[in-house]
Amino acid sequence: MPSLYYTVTLGNIVDKLWGNLKGRCAKHLGKWTHSFETHSEENIIFEFRDIKVTNETSTILQPHISVFQSLLDCDPLDADKDTFNLPAVVYVHDRLNTKELGYVPGTVNHYGYLTALKHAEIAHWFYLNIPGANKIKKASEWLLKIPYAHAVTVYIAAKYAKEFSSSNDLLQAS
Repeated sequence: MPSLYYTVTLGNIVDKLWGNLKGRCAKHLGKWTHSFETHSEENIIFEFRDIKVTNETSTILQPHISVFQSLLDCDPLDADKDTFNLPAVVYVHDRLNTKELGYVPGTVNHYGYLTALKHAEIAHWFYLNIPGANKIKKASEWLLKIPYAHAVTVYIAAKYAKEFSSSNDLLQAS
């Protein structure tokens, strides 16, 4: 097994700034980022007000404001599964009696394959366009719950309709 320690002689050190204190102090070795300065995906989503809303997102979500408003105004656990007939409502009702560790009743844990920035953008659009959503207290009532989950579902369905259609055609052909 090789030794973990080696002796390096002064003659083997090559440093053009050796003995030049002023020159050494002028060099900055690397760029440091403190852990508290980095943003996790959850932080990006919860700090949604910093994200710009694109015209594409507005165009996709705008026609559905009344449904989002209805979902925001009702208690997610009281949302009638048959009346709404939406994937997010069905998901929550199907899981009401789950004993899964960490599951909070009324929340939706799965939001599709979107980046944290896109999620934050959708959340910001919701915050700006749905009456009542802009109350700070209200954000916890819709973010990661049925109203927001439905907005994400609408976005995914509209944005990736062609891909879904072609994969459906492939499934039916096989």
